[in-house]
Amino acid sequence: MKRLSLIKRLASTSWGSDMDTLRSLYLGYVRSVIYYNLCLQASSSKTVQSEIDRVQNHALRFICGGMRSTPTAACEIHVRIEPLGLRRKKLLWRCMKEHK
Repeated sequence: MKRLSLIKRLASTSWGSDMDTLRSLYLGYVRSVIYYNLCLQASSSKTVQSEIDRVQNHALRFICGGMRSTPTAACEIHVRIEPLGLRRKKLLWRCMKEHK
């Protein structure tokens, strides 16, 4: 994803942006695209969902400076970002409630 490459470039350890700046960039620039059709993504295949989750996981590791072996849950807690699976479930319930 092209948007993710911007975070990767700005997350350099020697001169890069701080974690709060990278988090804000992720929330506004990358996650907004991921969340665009999140209700529809909830009904998609597990393979598609895992590919989308992988994008967020890469971004979280760039933001917190974690290695590839860093657990995703640790990155989500450190960066204060909700897991996509949980967010999908919340939005699916909200969509179902609105369209009853």
